[in-house]
Amino acid sequence: MASFDFIDASARGYAFIWEERGYLARVAIPVLFVKIVCLLAVFVLDWQGQYARQGLVLMPGYILEAVFIIGLIRYALYREAIFIWGKVVAVPPTDQKYAPYQGQLSRKQCVQGGIVMYVLLKIIAIGFSAAVQDNISVPYEPPLTEVQGMPSVLDAMIILAFLAVVVWGFRLLFLYIPIVMGVLPGRFLQCISGMKSSAFMIATWLVCFLPLVVFFGIGLQLFSGVFVAGSAVDVLISSIFVGAVELIIISVQVIAMTYGFVSMLSNGK
Repeated sequence: MASFDFIDASARGYAFIWEERGYLARVAIPVLFVKIVCLLAVFVLDWQGQYARQGLVLMPGYILEAVFIIGLIRYALYREAIFIWGKVVAVPPTDQKYAPYQGQLSRKQCVQGGIVMYVLLKIIAIGFSAAVQDNISVPYEPPLTEVQGMPSVLDAMIILAFLAVVVWGFRLLFLYIPIVMGVLPGRFLQCISGMKSSAFMIATWLVCFLPLVVFFGIGLQLFSGVFVAGSAVDVLISSIFVGAVELIIISVQVIAMTYGFVSMLSNGK
């Protein structure tokens, strides 16, 4: 069963983003700009709680984010320059040796397939969030024949089955990574078929998410109240903060997960 050291993968993800922060910051500026504009549009339209409409407005940012993330993966693995905003940003010199790309797909297929998969997963996530929101907004009225009290064994089994599906399906959220690596999705899913793989992936996601959320949350609290809530300056600062934090967290998670996938696929050979 494929597995990897999620602590090591997470640490490498943090280290890579920190060490390459100068280059990545230059590349991420256009992405961050578009994300901020999209977030401002959501605030102006007052669609913060309407996930379907919000997703439509944020879609340009997601598309450019996909280009950045796919380039980031190729940069981390093969030191390929990141193509963004219509041009290639030259990579800084390094003494580290990188293995050449030897995947099953061409570089063009890897990049285009990864971008399409990333955006597709975003659309699915938006649709799922909108569907959940619609169901929550409708009050549940149990039938008169239903006995109020402890959930039945059948209900517990349904909940456990649902949780098992969610845990197993977590790997699908990062299906674009093996595509960018040149690995066919079928082979990737075959290598990580067990539930243990999802557990390691969830652990990696949490290690790369919770510390950053706490860190940036503390920073946000320190500056809260400086500007009048709801003012134009407050909305602008909030959009910049949210856009930058989201991009940092996603970058760390993706790189950590990429290193983990490389380890799993190597062990699965």
